Amino acid sequence: MNETSIGRYCSFYEIFIERKELHNTYTSGSRKEFSLDFDIDLSKEFIKEHKLNMKYPRGSKYIVIATHDVDNIYPSLGIIKYYVKKNPLKAMSYFIGRIRGSKHLFLNLNKIVELELNKGFKSSFYLLVSDRDVVPFYKSYYGDKKVYEEIGRIRDKVEFGLHTGYYSYDDLGLIIEEKKRVEELVGKRIYGVRNHYLNFKVPSTWRLLVSAGFLYDTTLGFNKGFGYWNKMCHPYIPYDPGRKEWISIWELPLTIMD
Repeated sequence: MNETSIGRYCSFYEIFIERKELHNTYTSGSRKEFSLDFDIDLSKEFIKEHKLNMKYPRGSKYIVIATHDVDNIYPSLGIIKYYVKKNPLKAMSYFIGRIRGSKHLFLNLNKIVELELNKGFKSSFYLLVSDRDVVPFYKSYYGDKKVYEEIGRIRDKVEFGLHTGYYSYDDLGLIIEEKKRVEELVGKRIYGVRNHYLNFKVPSTWRLLVSAGFLYDTTLGFNKGFGYWNKMCHPYIPYDPGRKEWISIWELPLTIMD
């Protein structure tokens, strides 16, 4: 890319990504609202003037990417709380099952995949395999025999990626270790990642993910709202204006985390 092209991209960056995002750390609940603080007409004129190609492949009018963050397969604290009043014995059973990892309440990956295939599309599953989490009484499903068996049923039907632990997004050693665990689980190399609770530090998290061997990230979004963090729905390669260089990873913007 020549100097003129880089200059154009830097200007584009100034329009769509706020400088205040740089070197800030965003964790659970820190990005709540979509802020429309740029000129839509100006951005359209910029794209038209510099002939930036923003078309979807094969003439498609739109593209939808469906993904699943597999946080846990054991009974959630919300379900346990629900049954405390409805059925205390069941609540106690679920709680013990959560601690021991013996109640596979959400081990339904194969059912989800079959439903999606019947509708004519495939999705991606990002697996959380960290040793600890921000959620109380967290129990990792890494090493669970039934999880291995369930993943074996869908291994060749979907894409798998890493869902980094809550405390891993800024720790290269943890990211690499968790990536190895997922690759062991699914029996093949993985290329994509999304951080738990959409935790992110701009731009250093991107650089850590590149060092860990990932080709794309799909984290950037709001964890207490919806919309596109950088106001763009198209995949893009991040640019670091501080170092004046591209970061060798694709970012697939996230519109909503349910």
